[in-house]
Amino acid sequence: LKDLDYWPIIINEADTLPKIVADAIIIDAIFGLGLKRSPKGFTKKIIQHLNKSNQFILSIDFPSGLFAEKSVMDAKAVIQANHTLTFQCPKLAFLLPNNQDYTITWEILNIGLNQSFIDSLPSTMSVTFEEEILAFLESQGFGGMTDQTVTGGIMNVPNIIEDSGSESGGINRNT
Repeated sequence: LKDLDYWPIIINEADTLPKIVADAIIIDAIFGLGLKRSPKGFTKKIIQHLNKSNQFILSIDFPSGLFAEKSVMDAKAVIQANHTLTFQCPKLAFLLPNNQDYTITWEILNIGLNQSFIDSLPSTMSVTFEEEILAFLESQGFGGMTDQTVTGGIMNVPNIIEDSGSESGGINRNT
């Protein structure tokens, strides 16, 4: 990148934040998983500056400022990612309703962790993917349902959610 005359700008509290050009792609890797408190001070100002740019933000593993297993406490201190590339498993925070503005879409990248080990870890939660729900509904005689029907109405069908954890359901994928 240096040969192409692209080199990172180092900023600190004494500097002004750089102007973000139109059509920029911002790669967010300020913080990762495991944040225990909301960003404050200069870090919060950087996050606000990036969010105000209205440019495409790609977060790596986790939008900076987002907590792993709870809802946002300071909405102005979290990156609003357009897309997140997350490692190995979906993160609980992506699925919490109050966090929906902080990662519009996300994609799991397999980084080669031992899946057998991951599956052996105790967990009280699992993820059921859309294609698994559609297959289950089909097997129960609810053929012809669309993605929109499932996405819009699955939470109103409690017996499907209960059955999804059973051995016979076979549609849960532990993560």
